[in-house]
Amino acid sequence: MATVYRPIRSGVPVIFCSALLTHAHTPSQGPGRLSSVVAHGLGHGLSWLDSAHHEFEALVKEKLGAEAAESIDWRNPRMVCIAASFSHHDRVAVHRLHERIDLEDC
Repeated sequence: MATVYRPIRSGVPVIFCSALLTHAHTPSQGPGRLSSVVAHGLGHGLSWLDSAHHEFEALVKEKLGAEAAESIDWRNPRMVCIAASFSHHDRVAVHRLHERIDLEDC
């Protein structure tokens, strides 16, 4: 499972999670299904982001400069999940979560 952390121009931290990059799957779920992608993103990505503001800010400062690091908007981070497909139930579950999660089929 691949996870990438980066801020976008608006200052909102964005986490990209993709099962496609690592071919992650389980026999019952198939390749790149939401349950594995979102679980990884929530369990590792957003949880890490909540507990590691200083580490994230240091990465941003190193790559983009002090001004970008000081302008990070922590109020509503975003997660983008990329998978081969998402079921109706997957989409309903994500819609009910209070996190900003976008699903991208490819």
